[in-house]
Amino acid sequence: MSRPELTRYAKTYYEPPDPSEEFVLLAIKGRRIPSENKRTLKLYQQIGDEAAWQVAQDNKVVPMVAHALLDLAGEVSVPDHWKAAHEEAYRRISRVLVELDHISCLLAAQDVPIVLIEHGAIARTVYACRGCFSAKDLDTLVLESHAPTVHKVLLAEGYMPTSRRLAAPTRQEYNKELEPGLIFWLNVQWRPLMRIWTPAVERLSTAELLDRSQLVGDPNSCVRILSPEDNLLLCALHTSIHGYVRPPGIRLHLDVDRIVHLVPINWDVFLQRVFALKCRHRVYLSLAIPKVLLGTPIPEEVLFTLVPSSKKCRNMLDWVAQNGFFEDDRPKFSRADFVRLELMLYDDGLLRGLAQVIFPPPAWMKQRYQTSNDWFLAYLYAKRLVAIALKWVP
Repeated sequence: MSRPELTRYAKTYYEPPDPSEEFVLLAIKGRRIPSENKRTLKLYQQIGDEAAWQVAQDNKVVPMVAHALLDLAGEVSVPDHWKAAHEEAYRRISRVLVELDHISCLLAAQDVPIVLIEHGAIARTVYACRGCFSAKDLDTLVLESHAPTVHKVLLAEGYMPTSRRLAAPTRQEYNKELEPGLIFWLNVQWRPLMRIWTPAVERLSTAELLDRSQLVGDPNSCVRILSPEDNLLLCALHTSIHGYVRPPGIRLHLDVDRIVHLVPINWDVFLQRVFALKCRHRVYLSLAIPKVLLGTPIPEEVLFTLVPSSKKCRNMLDWVAQNGFFEDDRPKFSRADFVRLELMLYDDGLLRGLAQVIFPPPAWMKQRYQTSNDWFLAYLYAKRLVAIALKWVP
């Protein structure tokens, strides 16, 4: 498949037929050209404020859409509920980032570095408007050996350890009420990627990521952020772990879009790390989707280097097209979808992918289920086979 053919083939899968979906895509883009600005306003008038508000709510992008409308139509012309949503998002993310600055300095006094990752890092250092972030938590990365110290400091500051999702042995969640009605969720993890059902990219090293990280450059903060290439890579892998289309849906792809628009990326270094980690299949879709959906300026050469083959490209894009990006009532995965996607994403081929899905490495299983008993491990493998055969798999 030639490069022009590849691009044309991809675009046939990403054309948004619904005016409300097209409106959202234009509104949340990192950059719009003048004709797209006019189109955004025209679509807003066409679908009406109520429909625009609903689709933005459904896809969890209300503050981003509000920012676009305020820019394009002006504050006087935009209904109050958009302004209120944007102001609330700005207030919330600003407050929690100040809190994280405070925590980071307490940890630095004990020689414990903490790295802010994914959407939090983008809000802190990349994107100019903090009102365009609607997430209610922050993800951070520390060395496993430092986790007890982090735990002690957070408890002393009034944080409560808790969990809102399936337990993971390499992550702890904390929450604290910073002010009435504002609950801050702080996620502390010592593995860069969290997977409950299958291993993620096991070669990705926390220590190496921390070594390449840097301080945010604020004298009131000791927070660190990843290097641009590591930040982009981790966001791309995070998108793949969510299956590209699972909640929060289209919002998943904004991290990649914002980084590439606003941060210089050394693409040679980025590709070297992708290939060293054997995750080019995962990263390909994470870059190709925002490139076509949002116009993210990812070089064609990068995508062409990552795409495994024309057949693999078609299989991946076919799968994406069947599930869609926008929130709706359809379940995004069936058992077959989940297994099929996992098999497609392993660089080492079908058999290796099948082995990883059905029989993950014993070391990963023991860590995941906190056991050293080989007999219990055999039981867990058998239980896993039954789960794949009989029920939807997370």
